[in-house]
Amino acid sequence: MRRLMAAAGAAIVLGSGIGTTGPALAAPTTARAVTTTATEAAPTGGAAAMAEYCTRALNSYRGSYIAKKPAGPTTYDCIMGQGAQGEHVRALQSALTLCHRLNTGGIDGIYGPATRSAVQALQRSVGLPVDGVYGPKTKSHVKWRYYSSSSAMCAS
Repeated sequence: MRRLMAAAGAAIVLGSGIGTTGPALAAPTTARAVTTTATEAAPTGGAAAMAEYCTRALNSYRGSYIAKKPAGPTTYDCIMGQGAQGEHVRALQSALTLCHRLNTGGIDGIYGPATRSAVQALQRSVGLPVDGVYGPKTKSHVKWRYYSSSSAMCAS
């Protein structure tokens, strides 16, 4: 069952624990976890915004190039953290490993401690609050791996 939680002035859709979202984000149990997800929930820092949990990876096109990017049920502005599993995690790990040269512990689709550390390193390098949670603010700084039939490139 989905439920809404208000924290730090932002509403957040909490995952049901069913599907590919992990338990670490499905039911935050500490004030830090709630504050962390609330920080990522409002990408512009303005009015409260809704953020969905990442549940899939969708194709994103740039000319003849294609990349997989994490997405929620209705938007690319989604959140995920340690415990998440699936193709959306694999898409993030691929970008962090191949474009940012960060160690995610492999491209295995499991958002474990190494992937969390890689997200923290990216956040630190661009001046974001360091919490290890992928969300709209972090997404805006990720360079994604785009592929064509004959080459590959990294781009925002």
